[in-house]
Amino acid sequence: MSLRQGRIGTYEAVAMTAMALFFYGVFAIDPAFAYTAGNSVYAAIPLSIGLSLGIFLLYYAAMKKSRSRDLYDLLTYSVGRAGAGIVSAMLIAMLLICAYIPTSRLITLLNAFVFVTRHYEYMCVYLIPVVGVIVFLGFETISRMSLFYAPLIFLATLAAAAAAFPSYQTYRLYPLFGDGVFHMLEFAVSDTVMFIPPLFGILVAGRTIQGLGKAKRAAIYSGVIAIGICAVTLFALALVFDYKELTPIRIPLYRINMRLPQSHVFVRLDKLGIFIWLAGAILSSIYTLYIAAILYARTFSQGDVRPAAAALGALLLSVIQAGQGKLHQSFYDAINFLHRYGYYVVLPVLLLVAGIGLIKRGRPEGNEKN
Repeated sequence: MSLRQGRIGTYEAVAMTAMALFFYGVFAIDPAFAYTAGNSVYAAIPLSIGLSLGIFLLYYAAMKKSRSRDLYDLLTYSVGRAGAGIVSAMLIAMLLICAYIPTSRLITLLNAFVFVTRHYEYMCVYLIPVVGVIVFLGFETISRMSLFYAPLIFLATLAAAAAAFPSYQTYRLYPLFGDGVFHMLEFAVSDTVMFIPPLFGILVAGRTIQGLGKAKRAAIYSGVIAIGICAVTLFALALVFDYKELTPIRIPLYRINMRLPQSHVFVRLDKLGIFIWLAGAILSSIYTLYIAAILYARTFSQGDVRPAAAALGALLLSVIQAGQGKLHQSFYDAINFLHRYGYYVVLPVLLLVAGIGLIKRGRPEGNEKN
């Protein structure tokens, strides 16, 4: 089976995964749900990433016990080929959502505040060659580009947070924990559903990362990095905006410097940052897209991942390009519904699969020939 995965090291896997976790944690928050009666997101998002990392480690233990070489091996071992197909379809859908939200929001933001005279659809056309070329080059190219670009993403984010220091006020943190710890925990658990897919990408491409040991290290490192960066960034936003101001803002990080005087040297840092963040979001979308394609190819025993990557890429670009006006809002309404309530279905299924893998005896069927 030629999945064009190549061979990558721990650093490349960490860069890809940490970047994807960061973009979903900071750029894909549903403000109407997150800031209902206060701001506790700076605590809830790191907790959510930690919970997702815990589920990853549960799957790691099940894979190690069952001697599975990648996630699909574990799925077939635990619930058979039919059950594995159902769980794979669920994970593929979640991966595509993770690919869609950050990129579509940044393009919408770029259209609203930078290229205001250009049509949204014309801007999306420029994504086609970028996504097409990188997907065709394969997983190893995606990982090398992520290793180069991830530090720039994080430096740009920390620079934006540091530049807003004169606007920090601790009174904006109140009421602490919003309408209570329960709401914070509810938000953390619901968001876990969207942090699991990027982490599971390490297990889907387990052969590429050259062993479960390296996969575990990559997940832990990327989780810790994402927790740190997300916590700092979201806490900085909480010091600049109160929760009532944050509720209508889709991507508050872009507007973190809006309170600075117009003569301030960093007042237009957001214009530079949005292009850096957009490039990183596109690269993270390609990562989750390619992971979805690999899982699809494994599920349906396809010998080449490129047809699946091309089809899923075309679907993703079509949805992004159509994401304006009423259709745009319909996409987000559907995604936000899954985001808020989908964990009632997703988490029990994932925990059941891991539990079966931990208690079942024997090796996965067909593992010797994979």
